[in-house]
Amino acid sequence: MTAERVTTALRSRAFLAANEHELHEGIESALRYDGVEFEREVRLDARSRVDFLTDDGVAIEVKVDGAVGEVARQLERYARSPRVTSVVLVTTRARHLTLRSFATMADKPLAVVWLGGVA
Repeated sequence: MTAERVTTALRSRAFLAANEHELHEGIESALRYDGVEFEREVRLDARSRVDFLTDDGVAIEVKVDGAVGEVARQLERYARSPRVTSVVLVTTRARHLTLRSFATMADKPLAVVWLGGVA
């Protein structure tokens, strides 16, 4: 399982969600449909809990809000975990697209999936 497979699975779906909880449910459904094995709400350390972690270490964080700098620091913490092989940010905020300029976080691949906006 690579970050590329995760991003392909998520970009191939339309997500209609009224809130972050519903978006998480839709992402879980998409990952399961594509046969991606994962855990939800995984504690990586005392300060960090990622929304999804695939069996081979792809950390998936979902954001419907948040300042770019704050999100970048959070993703950097995740990337520093030895359990994480790559990081995927799934966001509904166009401002988070600026994080695409980072090819990596802590020397691990970073991908950003923009879903447009929460309906």
